[in-house]
Amino acid sequence: MQKTNPKVKDFITFQDKVNAIEFIAGSYFTADDNQQTIYTPYFSEIAQVEAIAAYFLEGVSFDDGENVYETILIDSELTGILNRFYPGDNSFNQENKYYQELFAFIMNCVTDKVSYRKQEELAKIQNQQLGLMSTKLLDVLEKEAAQLNAQLETQKLGQQTTEKYDRWLTYQNKVAEQFSAEEYAELTRSMAAVNFDPENVSSMLADKYFGSELQKQSEKLEEAERTIEKQNAELEKLQDDYARQQVV
Repeated sequence: MQKTNPKVKDFITFQDKVNAIEFIAGSYFTADDNQQTIYTPYFSEIAQVEAIAAYFLEGVSFDDGENVYETILIDSELTGILNRFYPGDNSFNQENKYYQELFAFIMNCVTDKVSYRKQEELAKIQNQQLGLMSTKLLDVLEKEAAQLNAQLETQKLGQQTTEKYDRWLTYQNKVAEQFSAEEYAELTRSMAAVNFDPENVSSMLADKYFGSELQKQSEKLEEAERTIEKQNAELEKLQDDYARQQVV
């Protein structure tokens, strides 16, 4: 430390006040080893002493790396000067009213700034928590959606299987309708016989079906479906041609 007639500045500028406020308010928040912000209001006393020395005094300077707070506390001359910014007895207060009101203003601004910073830090924490909750919720919803899709696919497959079985059963019933009671009884006896021949029975069923009105109706239906498909294709081509003409 170097001293040359230390004293309070004759004129403390607006920038000096701003610098002191920022310096003291900054001491309330420090970063740990993981660069996470932590609340450290216990550093404010040290910051107040250092801010007064840095921005409100002249005729004193400190070496790089020197502990300014401890140096001032063991120096009675500097301590006496700094005390002028803090309340004492009535006569002392009257004598140093300007400095005490100045520093009261500084600390009021510090309180407001620290309160604002607290709200900012709290909002950051809440936003982080909301972000984590949103991510977790999105994961849950994605899993639920995947599970629901799987269930729908299973239901769809089951429905398709049921529909195919119903069509097959309807077909079997229609084929059976082509047989008379005597023919159906003969078919049943043939299938129950020891020398049952599946090829003969299949041939019998095929002959009965392809010679029936049911087969003829099926052929007409297939022909109608082909005609409809052809007409739809022609209609789509006409629509495409018309759309291209409108663009030109």
